[in-house]
Amino acid sequence: MALAIMTSVCAAAMSNEFFGEIFSGDTAYIADFVKTEKKSVSDENYTLTLEQYLVAEKQAMIIFSIEAHSDTAISEFNAIDERGKSTFWDMDTIGFGPVDYDKANISGFSTGSLSEKFDTNQKRYFALKCDSIDNKEMIDFYLCTNKIKGSPKIIFPMKSNIETKTLKFDNIEVQYNPISIIVTTPVSYFPDECDSCYYKRNDIYFRTKNGDIKTYTQLYDYSSGRREVDENHNDKSYTSMAWAREIIKPDEIKSVIINDTEYPINDVLNPVKVEIDNHLKPFMIKPYIKTYLWLPLRETCEKLGADISWDEASRSAVVKYRESTYVFTPGTTKVIINGETVDFYDDLNDTTTFIDENERMIVSPHVTEKMNIDCHSCNTYNDDNTLNKNAMIHILP
Repeated sequence: MALAIMTSVCAAAMSNEFFGEIFSGDTAYIADFVKTEKKSVSDENYTLTLEQYLVAEKQAMIIFSIEAHSDTAISEFNAIDERGKSTFWDMDTIGFGPVDYDKANISGFSTGSLSEKFDTNQKRYFALKCDSIDNKEMIDFYLCTNKIKGSPKIIFPMKSNIETKTLKFDNIEVQYNPISIIVTTPVSYFPDECDSCYYKRNDIYFRTKNGDIKTYTQLYDYSSGRREVDENHNDKSYTSMAWAREIIKPDEIKSVIINDTEYPINDVLNPVKVEIDNHLKPFMIKPYIKTYLWLPLRETCEKLGADISWDEASRSAVVKYRESTYVFTPGTTKVIINGETVDFYDDLNDTTTFIDENERMIVSPHVTEKMNIDCHSCNTYNDDNTLNKNAMIHILP
């Protein structure tokens, strides 16, 4: 077995360039928390390198790279299937966890490509995200890959250096830090408007230091969740985990608003009532049904409070929402977002914008991902797995 272990450690974080690809906005704040260690393991085919990582109390983001060396490895590294998907990866390609599972554990993790601007034909960069870590003793963790003979482990410290704030009120617990949030509520706490909605965060808002009220989905990107049951196996509470869409500094959030009650961060025992703008509240919308559920554009925009207009010259609809501009043109899967063309082509479903029989513009719900809107179907299928004509789309602005 040809195996080399190489280490080049930087004692302090000197750069957060990779995390600028994960979070939007100014990421300079997290530079002091990013750890750069540049540890690698190799054989004659591949090198796995721990590039940078960011650790909070219960979450971690790991930036790693894989580099192929031999001709055979390079060919395997770049191989794709008939749908254009990489065949390099399987569920065991990357291993991540504590060095001692008796002292710490995780509930799972996900990996994805970081940014093509860093990649070459032989080397690519990836982000590993773990949103549920139990590591009270802050023991070391490992990173490895089965693409290297023997799967040698890169060992690195997982001590958190980002402050996590914990708020408790009315059987609710909110834990948040600059990169993530965890919200735990009783299962029955929120109105059960959607029988397929397990998020249970419909009416959670945040007042920022400038006085604006932001929705959960404006600030956070839902990652995963878990239900807890009592001794009779009945649902007891639900915990949702999410990553911040951009870095949220400790003084940015001034209060948490739940079910029209506002809890000041510095005085949660003295809540006040507050009225939420209807355009910020979740709503149901009747979809256009064709193979799957589609969004009527104008009706959706009106409920969101977005400005929508028709440009006769380009035969396109122009939508302005939350400081962004979206241009939709019938007959194409492409949408222009802030001047940049984004293709929502899906090889499993048609995503072409079209005009329906009632002269309405109909768009794929895929676009809501770019608008930082949570969109999911409700009562989608009948018992025979056919689409339910009474299905609805649940939207959380």
